[in-house]
Amino acid sequence: FVLAINKNEKIVVGKTTVEIDKLREKLRAIFRTRKNKQIYIQADKSVTYGIVAETMAEVRAAGIFNIGLVTIPKNKP
Repeated sequence: FVLAINKNEKIVVGKTTVEIDKLREKLRAIFRTRKNKQIYIQADKSVTYGIVAETMAEVRAAGIFNIGLVTIPKNKP
């Protein structure tokens, strides 16, 4: 399951944009019946660390503690 934060600092779950104050509720609903409670966060490189950290805090508050970060390696010259 991938949660994305785009360059405009909008959080996208699936194809739906979710406000940070509604994220916890949305994730609880999605993961309520799932056995695998794992999520990956993919953030645009221009997004500040504070936004990513706040998003991770909301993910944890939703009861999801297995969180990964999606990274894209730099191209080698």
